[in-house]
Amino acid sequence: MNDAQWTAIRSCALAAIVAASLSSCDSPADGNKTVTVESVLSATRGETTSRFSTTIVYLPETRVVSSYAGAEGADGNTSFVLTQPGTRGEMDEVWSGSRLFSRTRTDLPGMSYGWCREQQVTKAQGSGVSPVNTLAALHLSGKILRHIGKDRVRGVETDHYEIVGASPPIDVWVDSHDLLRRLRWTHGPAHQTDTVEIYDYGAPVSIAVPAHAPNCPLIPPGICALGQPLSELPTCPKPTTTTDLRH
Repeated sequence: MNDAQWTAIRSCALAAIVAASLSSCDSPADGNKTVTVESVLSATRGETTSRFSTTIVYLPETRVVSSYAGAEGADGNTSFVLTQPGTRGEMDEVWSGSRLFSRTRTDLPGMSYGWCREQQVTKAQGSGVSPVNTLAALHLSGKILRHIGKDRVRGVETDHYEIVGASPPIDVWVDSHDLLRRLRWTHGPAHQTDTVEIYDYGAPVSIAVPAHAPNCPLIPPGICALGQPLSELPTCPKPTTTTDLRH
């Protein structure tokens, strides 16, 4: 599988805010505080742990095509579980620095594999992995946060902003402490819309890194269980092949 396909699978996950030149925004309802992209990015990065949940849809349809939920630990490690409705399996991933570990669990014969280390990782943990780092990796042409209104995200009162002129279009939901609570952006020819919510800031998070796992095959067999056509992945094992690295 090429890097572009991996990026598409993980695009999800959560993406973010490049703030080098972003400086101003409309004031929230209290009129006393100026929220900037920099303040949101700084406050969110200042939290040691968090959990996140991402859904991906293609417009104009609203059907969820994939989703994943994960967590970031105080040690900088990130983990998440990827699922695709209509498929018979799920993929777990753990990022530890520039190392990526994965496994797939499914009831399809020959499509499961245990923890292994990906051999072809072309970038460090960031875009498409950590919600905040993905945010920071997005290229934004917009410079102003426009206040849209108030909203509640997982029970937390937030201010909803759009980043004026951003490409791709990006909306953010920010709480009273400038913590990012929701991020939504639309991109690509299929108008893929990713929505990530971040919650449980500061809650205990434990991420076990399978540091001694063997190397993965170049195309992990479990990918086929997550909806990738065999014509695109000609070296995927046939369903009759038994490939389980746990044994």
